[in-house]
Amino acid sequence: MTISNVGRYIASKLERLEKTQNQSGSWTFNFEGSSLTDCFMIIIIRTLGIDEEELLNQLVKRLLRTQNDNGSWSIYPDEKDGNLSATVQSYTALLVSGEFTRMDEEMKRAEQFIKKHGGVSKSH
Repeated sequence: MTISNVGRYIASKLERLEKTQNQSGSWTFNFEGSSLTDCFMIIIIRTLGIDEEELLNQLVKRLLRTQNDNGSWSIYPDEKDGNLSATVQSYTALLVSGEFTRMDEEMKRAEQFIKKHGGVSKSH
């Protein structure tokens, strides 16, 4: 890529950014990150006692939809066997949500995955 191409590329990105800016000066984009974002939000809602039950329920449902068949959660799509740290955080968030106990099937599968992969001490 030449310097002139780089300049045009940057200019096109700036133009797009300006077109998507709200009147208030902010930007609004759809964002869906890894399950960790949902985990942290669930924990924040419960820890701070924020009255956001509808949001909490939506986060819990979305987190459950991303659980792998083997009980794990993944951070990246290519983690077919799951990610221990993501699984520990998801497991914790579901418990903190108050919607699940260790006796629920989803939690048992996650717990088995965590134990099989070295336990909490092996996670980050």
